[in-house]
Amino acid sequence: MITIDTIRFFQNLSKEDLMIAVSRLKIQHEVIPKGRSIFHSGNSRDEFAIILSGMAAAEEYGLNEERILLFTVSDQDLLIDSSILHSEPWKIEFRTMTPVTIIRMNFQALRSPINRLEQLLLDRVYEGLIHNARKINRKILLISLPNLRMKILCYLCLIRQEVPYAHPHEIFEIPLDRASMANYLNTDRSALSKELGKLLHEGIIDFEKNRFSLHINADKYLESAGGSFTR
Repeated sequence: MITIDTIRFFQNLSKEDLMIAVSRLKIQHEVIPKGRSIFHSGNSRDEFAIILSGMAAAEEYGLNEERILLFTVSDQDLLIDSSILHSEPWKIEFRTMTPVTIIRMNFQALRSPINRLEQLLLDRVYEGLIHNARKINRKILLISLPNLRMKILCYLCLIRQEVPYAHPHEIFEIPLDRASMANYLNTDRSALSKELGKLLHEGIIDFEKNRFSLHINADKYLESAGGSFTR
């Protein structure tokens, strides 16, 4: 079981500071089933959260009220929208893709930090917001590519890069099912399935459900797709 002192957001805090942080942020654990909203778009509650287990989707609504997948959160990511900094309704909705465990925290204590601890925690909130903004930027770069093949391969290469010390052709798992992957890449599911089939037939990829392997060099392909994808 994950304890507060092992959560990345609270790392390197003394026991005294940790106790103060728990009290000031009014931390509450919560388990939420799959398919539920954690924070609604338009939410005005003065709180944010950290996901301890499971996975959630960060979404916004399109012109026709369709859900648009922006990015996913897991593994101690922050569930937060920058609108909270200005006490405005959230533009992003966080919805569970699996059952999740989170801790909810009150943001009010960090609005006007008056000591070193509060400033440190606020800085970590900013780090979380930057991390989420980079994920949104990555989606924008992907859907701006000229064709679906490039979008698929760049997405898979980016996921493949996140696997440390893996063999070039080692199998890796993506976090999205086909419907979510199509949504994320701004295409429809049938077009996605068709292009995946072509890539499989041409020997560029192998896959079974969410498990993929690449037969191209991920770093070199991303570099050829544009410098913005290079790490």
